[in-house]
Amino acid sequence: MKLFHLLALWCLSVMAHAQIVDISKDSLYHRIMDSEADYRVIYVFDESCTCIMETLPDVLELLKDKKSAELFVVCGQPKTHVAGFIEKRRIYCKYYVINPKKGKWIDFGGYLNKTCSFLERYFGVDTKKMGASAICILDRQGRIVANTTWETSGEEYMRLLETVAGNGLQVVGDK
Repeated sequence: MKLFHLLALWCLSVMAHAQIVDISKDSLYHRIMDSEADYRVIYVFDESCTCIMETLPDVLELLKDKKSAELFVVCGQPKTHVAGFIEKRRIYCKYYVINPKKGKWIDFGGYLNKTCSFLERYFGVDTKKMGASAICILDRQGRIVANTTWETSGEEYMRLLETVAGNGLQVVGDK
């Protein structure tokens, strides 16, 4: 009986730490824009990319308990893929799934493209060089403050996040 209780407590703690939210693109846009934070950090998630294992824990740690920035981990993958990633890798946060349909083993349309098309359509982000673990930082009005690409160095990536956490970025073009 004790084993059952321990197992139940463990399951509840996992569910309390990670949350997968099936959400339409319109609803996610409104949730992002309704944030009270000065900055909205949109993290492009794709569970098949190994760089996620390096960057996501750092991003979560850096933005933890920061009122100046709210993190939105967005993915175009089905919920089952994200749940498998969480179970295997134990990286707990809120994941916004904008493709809640049952996944295919191979999707030539690209799950990453679904996230990038969301950023392009709703925020006007140039995503041509964005990949998994890229970030897009928006201000309160939804204007692009910064975004990273595969050309962004790790040092620049973390500098942008540290600046957001400290509340000191300027909107691109407002210099």
